[in-house]
Amino acid sequence: MEEIKTSEKLEQEILEDARRKAERILKGAEKSIGEIETEWKKKEESFLATTERELEERKKRIQQEVSASLPLEMKRMELRILNEKFEIFLQKFFEELPDEEFSSLIRSRLGKVGSFFQGKPLLLIYNGVPRVESLVRSVLPGITIVSIQEGAPPRGIRIQSEDGTVQYRLTVTELKEEVIQNYRREVFEALFPATKG
Repeated sequence: MEEIKTSEKLEQEILEDARRKAERILKGAEKSIGEIETEWKKKEESFLATTERELEERKKRIQQEVSASLPLEMKRMELRILNEKFEIFLQKFFEELPDEEFSSLIRSRLGKVGSFFQGKPLLLIYNGVPRVESLVRSVLPGITIVSIQEGAPPRGIRIQSEDGTVQYRLTVTELKEEVIQNYRREVFEALFPATKG
């Protein structure tokens, strides 16, 4: 009997020892899991804080870019509108210019290119220019005008040699482009004084 008690006691001691070892292993595992959880929480918090900071920096940068580009875009839009008004004004100005002044503009410019048309039969197309034949003959004496036709707007003249090798257009469109190219700043400042500077 004593042997049974001793073996039971031994068995109990073995079981108790195994239980203690299992508890130590379990506590160690719990401690490791706790450390891992704590480490992951720290990493998660660090990641979230870094991400939040980056988002705030990005947000500030975008706001600065928008704030910087908005005035520039507004200025571009203002200039685009002023430019459209300027071109509309020039178009209307030349369309409504009195006949004598418009003929004077044609006369002075046609005189500069007259040598290209000497000795060639010409076709003449016009719109909104009275006495166009006498105007052209006054600048280009001795030329032969084969055909004179009233054409579609814009106001002005188009001259070409009969064989089509030499052509010259002087319409409201070309006059407008000449002013835009050569006198834009002066006319713009005169029409829109607030834009000086």
